[in-house]
Amino acid sequence: MTTVGILLDQRTYRKLLSGKTGNERVKLYNKAARRLKLKLLYMSLEGIHLRSGKATGYSPKGHHYVKLTRVIPKVIHNRTFPRGRIERKRLSVLSKCSYIFNAQNRYSKYRIHRLLQRNAGLRQYLPASQAYSMQKLRRMMVNYEDIYIKPQRGSVGRGIIRIQQVRGGLWSIRTSKESTILSKRATCRWVHQKIGDQLYMIQEGIHLTTYQGRPYDIRVSVQRGQSGRWQITGMVGKVARKGSHVTNVAKGGTVKRCELLFRHSRLPANRTRAKIEDFSLLLANYVGNRLYRLADVGLDIGLNGSGKIYFIEMNCRDQRYSFAKAGLRREFYHTYETPLRYASYLARR
Repeated sequence: MTTVGILLDQRTYRKLLSGKTGNERVKLYNKAARRLKLKLLYMSLEGIHLRSGKATGYSPKGHHYVKLTRVIPKVIHNRTFPRGRIERKRLSVLSKCSYIFNAQNRYSKYRIHRLLQRNAGLRQYLPASQAYSMQKLRRMMVNYEDIYIKPQRGSVGRGIIRIQQVRGGLWSIRTSKESTILSKRATCRWVHQKIGDQLYMIQEGIHLTTYQGRPYDIRVSVQRGQSGRWQITGMVGKVARKGSHVTNVAKGGTVKRCELLFRHSRLPANRTRAKIEDFSLLLANYVGNRLYRLADVGLDIGLNGSGKIYFIEMNCRDQRYSFAKAGLRREFYHTYETPLRYASYLARR
């Protein structure tokens, strides 16, 4: 029986025995492994013994886990963010002796934007974006009335600043914690002081279509499956909470089925879904040929009122729980099964 490794962060790994693994629903990996006749070894970077070529971890047996020390699996699905130089080095060395997919799962948002900008077929879906500087912000404020300033690295909507021109040369500033109205010059100073020496990017604001007055975007799970090719595993809508510009569920957003949102926005549901799927596969195939061993991404896709698609961002460790919250149980399960099908494909090669 083929053994597949699943690399977890230390916190999740320690909670395996209690079953309280938070957003990482490992029971779905276990269910998929039984169906696919795979053996799983859950590991953390601390349990990897590179000199001996072995790893200590937990393997599911019935409803329990058995602690084992085994040869490091040939194929590993990475679900951890390495923290610190030592963990990054250990993961880098490990990736030379095992095929780890999504070994690198945190990319600069601006790096991804520049990568997509090189592709003529994808360029049309990108909002105007620049690496942050005060000079570039001033220029963007001449051309656009709605602008987002967001961290180049970060997740769940943390650190996002939105500025909008309101009246008489004044600009409104909004974050998740505060809002104010200032002159253009004062707005630039406020943003610059807030950012400090952090890496940020400036992005044209997209006038997202709304559900009950609240903007929404679409999360698309795109994964490599049993043939090694990219496929759409699921699609779900994320709706910002009232008064917010951030759709992240962790920031108070809610989830809805896409068809409900499309109908509410008077967009043709089947055609809109097909457009998003085609774009998502085009993007995944392009970046998958350029980013090392990429196999599992969550794309955030925006739509304007006429149904035009905009790329917002790519997540390389998709948390997947939006599907569960929307009651899309089949899609939620398949976001766990599909990576194991890909792992089985790799192990057979």
